[in-house]
Amino acid sequence: MKSKGKRDWRCPASFARFTAADETGGVRDDAAASQIRAEYDNAVLYDDYIVDAIIRRVENQDALVIFLSDHGEEVNDIRDLVGHGDESSAWQRDIPMVIWTSAKFRANHPEDVRRIHAAKDHAWQSDEMIHTLLDVMKIRVPQYEKEKSLLLE
Repeated sequence: MKSKGKRDWRCPASFARFTAADETGGVRDDAAASQIRAEYDNAVLYDDYIVDAIIRRVENQDALVIFLSDHGEEVNDIRDLVGHGDESSAWQRDIPMVIWTSAKFRANHPEDVRRIHAAKDHAWQSDEMIHTLLDVMKIRVPQYEKEKSLLLE
């Protein structure tokens, strides 16, 4: 893939579905800002494709898939800024997380599924992911801290 700019490497050319013409809104509504939002949307589309491919690989197994972004992002949403690193901004601080469970997982682990559903609105720090993983996998080591698991009620 030929790179034309620093954002072009975020997804293969075949995922360049959004163009500047598709983008509206934001605090900047000029061609450059619209192009940046289109490139961001294309990167999200590609990321969704990767997560879907992972889920398809395990959908017939006793499986759980967790997707957790490493940071939030501002893309000229509320101010003239593209990027991340400002923890005072909810756009950057609040990050997406998805927990997907297969039918076999739901059948074999109904209590875990109930706990996952109960946690959907909990505020939680992604730094504590290891405790949630240890919790759901029923692994107990001295470093495990139950109160740091997302799946508390």
